[in-house]
Amino acid sequence: MNIAGKHSSISGFYKLISVVIQVADQGGYFENSSPDVEQVISLFRYFLRDVLHGTKQFSGELLAAVLRLLLTLPGVILAVEELIEPLLRALELGLQHPKVTDVALDTIENWLNDHHDEVLPHLSKISSQLCANLDSVARLNVIFSERDLESLTNDVKTKSTRRRQQDTKDTVADDKLQTQATCLRIVKILGMMGGAAHGLLSASSMISSRELDAPWDFESKV
Repeated sequence: MNIAGKHSSISGFYKLISVVIQVADQGGYFENSSPDVEQVISLFRYFLRDVLHGTKQFSGELLAAVLRLLLTLPGVILAVEELIEPLLRALELGLQHPKVTDVALDTIENWLNDHHDEVLPHLSKISSQLCANLDSVARLNVIFSERDLESLTNDVKTKSTRRRQQDTKDTVADDKLQTQATCLRIVKILGMMGGAAHGLLSASSMISSRELDAPWDFESKV
């Protein structure tokens, strides 16, 4: 870990591990129930927990590579609860590392669809960071034209995948489209969380409808 913190070129090592794990997962390797597979999973889990605990000392490309590795892990290696902090940190990177942000959004969508009960207790933290991301973009005055909204809304997911394959020398126009598509994805994800809106309010945040000046009443009259 100390060596990794001093040499950012080691990020390639984490990228390689990520590719190996993804290929194994796509091939169904981790679905096999055997002592050998369990041993491999145990070794990965031990190593990746060590990586997880050392992420605070990482920065730049090394941090981005580590976060991509952690957020693309199959569920059999690390649980959702262990990956909340890496997810929040990936979202904090915001526009500095768009590819990492895309991976973070992919992860949230996957959790909401396939691991809803596990991610439910953490939706408040996640939604707060997503809103912070939208606020940071709003301060940049990114303009959405009607044409942009129509084209992006049709297939935001496809555009996001295409963005991850773009060359690093994107034009200013491409960067704008990328930012817009990311914002739309965030809004859609917040909408997906809406079904669990009751979980986004802590006990201390519950206030009366009069204080909130809301057009509904929190207390049931039935």
